[in-house]
Amino acid sequence: MNHLHSLAALVLLAAPTILPATRDERAAARSVAPGDTFEFGPREAEHLLSRAGFGGRTLEVEELVRLGLDGAVASFFRPQRVVDPFFVEHDTTFSEVRRRNTDEMAEMDSEQRRDEIRRMRNDYRRTDRRQMADYADWWVERMLDGDDPLRDRMTLFWAGLFTSSYQEVKSSIAMIEQHRLLRDGALGSYADLLRGIARDPAMLEYLDAASNKKVSPNENFARELLELFSLGEGHYAEADIVAAARAFTGWTDRNGEFRFARGQHDRGEKTFMGVTGKLDGSDVIEIILDQPRCADYVALRLLRWFEGREPSAERVAEYGKCLREADYEVRPLLEKLFTDPRFYADDVVGQRIAGPIDFLVGHARRLGVEPPARLLTLGSTTLGQTLFGPPSVKGWDGDRAWINTTTFMQRGNLAGVLVGTIGSREFMSEAATAAMEDAGAPPEMVEQRRKRRDELTRFVGQIEDVGWRPSINLSARAARAGASSDAEVVDALAQDLLAVPLAPDSRDELVAFLREERTAKSLPEDAWGTSDSDLEALARRLAHLMLSLPEAQLQ
Repeated sequence: MNHLHSLAALVLLAAPTILPATRDERAAARSVAPGDTFEFGPREAEHLLSRAGFGGRTLEVEELVRLGLDGAVASFFRPQRVVDPFFVEHDTTFSEVRRRNTDEMAEMDSEQRRDEIRRMRNDYRRTDRRQMADYADWWVERMLDGDDPLRDRMTLFWAGLFTSSYQEVKSSIAMIEQHRLLRDGALGSYADLLRGIARDPAMLEYLDAASNKKVSPNENFARELLELFSLGEGHYAEADIVAAARAFTGWTDRNGEFRFARGQHDRGEKTFMGVTGKLDGSDVIEIILDQPRCADYVALRLLRWFEGREPSAERVAEYGKCLREADYEVRPLLEKLFTDPRFYADDVVGQRIAGPIDFLVGHARRLGVEPPARLLTLGSTTLGQTLFGPPSVKGWDGDRAWINTTTFMQRGNLAGVLVGTIGSREFMSEAATAAMEDAGAPPEMVEQRRKRRDELTRFVGQIEDVGWRPSINLSARAARAGASSDAEVVDALAQDLLAVPLAPDSRDELVAFLREERTAKSLPEDAWGTSDSDLEALARRLAHLMLSLPEAQLQ
């Protein structure tokens, strides 16, 4: 029997079924009540590392267990080492670039001026796109370093709640300043973030605030403020959207700064959520924050984000009350959640499909490798999650939308890059095959994915050219864990590299694969721990297969 082929079939067939437990299966899982006690062991520590951060090595799991539940949770809130801020080199608008060149262009004829403006615009956009990509790399480096994991986890949450996109904003400095707002306040007050995002130039640009004028109010910002940022659909009236839009007239941006265009503001009387007066945008935000539903909505979104399931109405109310009593400070809610036995229930642990960033950063951290951040940002885009570029104002769909036949195969390919078993040539071949298998997708979507894969393929080739290879010794790692048989090697690497246990069928196939490949190379079973390149190559192939299985997609 060819166990490599059996594993390949297992991986291919798993794409549609790589899903968390169904509702019925969850109902049959361990029932946990708020007052229950539980032991905080490796399972719980691994879960906390994966959900409050981006995973970690076995030593980090063991350290959290040593600290105990309260100490482990407290460690995520300790003051962290100050990281060097990103250096912004490109901080001007195109209008400013044109202004600086006014005198020079005054001497040109109309055709020369058009050509020069076109050249300047192309140069500006190229530089701006490069800076946006560099900043995304900087953020991923923070995740990989793990210096402040909960802050980065919460920043990713806020970026999905207060969604905007570089593709529409078209200004890297505006997106960087928005990200700084969210990252600096990530563990602070939701109320402060809501007030800040309403004046944020990137958000105002994204939601067409410039066209929100008293003669013809634009409702984009008002609608998203109520539906996505604060209350949720069904908890406001259309009349509230109209009133809020009028209240925010004149709130706009100019040259990357918030600007209140007094002449465009509607000073008339408005009625919003039952409050009548000459309301402005600040009044609307404070009225929203006074609504009990606001805290419930934020609690709902946080529970979904960290647990990966739909919470009960009673639980939403419980955590909404916690947030209100803390005056919208999120730390008390997070501390409550991370010490809640329900957070560690069977229907939560290992039941969430890892998003692309989680998958790539998490496995890089578990492997202990430090790949170029650009590999992970481009890889994440290939898998459907572009940092600073969500598909819509609702952000990424997440959950089951992360997995299809194409993205599942690409996850395996990228895992191979991380462990050093796949290079640019193999990746290009797999990418082309996966693109053609995108059956039923619109042609433009297939073409877009192909371009992204080609870009990643070129980058993987560049990594090979500069000599990056994963600095790991998986065979020695297995030996240090005391593994001396094929089954023990599989178990040791699974414990190190996966957030959830291997299913029995997967484990059996991996053990059979390892035995078959080792025997074919005439390697004795007790050779683990020796410095043998064939053993290390085999250990990496084993890790590659392991990270391509359904279990590796869950956290």
